[in-house]
Amino acid sequence: MRAEWNKRVPDKVTLDDRMRRTFKSRRDSVVNGMSTRKLIETYPLLTNADWILEEMKLFFLKEAYSDGDLTAKILEKTWSSALCLLQPQKIPIDIQKIMGNQKLGWMVGIPTIFNERFDSFLIVDKDPKNVYPTMKYDSLQQKWTIHFDGESVEGVRSFHHALATMMATYWVFNIKFAPSSAGSLNFVAAFLAQIPDAKYSPGVRTKVSSIVD
Repeated sequence: MRAEWNKRVPDKVTLDDRMRRTFKSRRDSVVNGMSTRKLIETYPLLTNADWILEEMKLFFLKEAYSDGDLTAKILEKTWSSALCLLQPQKIPIDIQKIMGNQKLGWMVGIPTIFNERFDSFLIVDKDPKNVYPTMKYDSLQQKWTIHFDGESVEGVRSFHHALATMMATYWVFNIKFAPSSAGSLNFVAAFLAQIPDAKYSPGVRTKVSSIVD
């Protein structure tokens, strides 16, 4: 698999077939405690956002994320209700600058809904200091990446792509939600990712209902 992945133009069909055929053994290895480094050495595709999301699809047999109109429509439909829950004064200035269109970017401020810190959810122009999957935005290069446990996931195209990839990384690598961002992460899982086996607290359910209803 590594040889194919390292080709100048890897064959996606071949890689997809190999990932599907090794899915069960890979999951057994993860659940039984294979380290992040060993897993990535064995399956280097898991350093790429699209392949992380493909792996997520094998879990739930549905799209974990779409770059198309669906995500935008969900966010535009709910943004006015969501803004009522946000606490803009608590959003760090460097993060406010990347919100852009509020109708699509309001999810940047999710931690303020739960009075949580941003450092295990989203950071800007800094190196992550925790082991949990965290979105990073490099404002100079205008580049998104996901960082966790000393590793990084590349090929992230936008904030919404980063958000989905970060969530999928938790499942793919069998990582428990960061305690300092648990409310925010459960909210994303319930509202946007609609992950079927996620267990949501009453507080998260109430906030999701207040936006969707």
